[in-house]
Amino acid sequence: MYEINNSLQNSNHIFKQQYKLQSIWKAVVLQALTDACTQSKKKLSHASREKL
Repeated sequence: MYEINNSLQNSNHIFKQQYKLQSIWKAVVLQALTDACTQSKKKLSHASREKL
């Protein structure tokens, strides 16, 4: 019984770590997307200013 409980705790720990990694990954991707949008908006406004 103890071994089963121990392996359950281990898998739970791994799951928590993966969840943490996933959250970090999502945050990084969101940040990258936001940066990319900001950059392209800046380029667009810069390009439209040059046309004027």
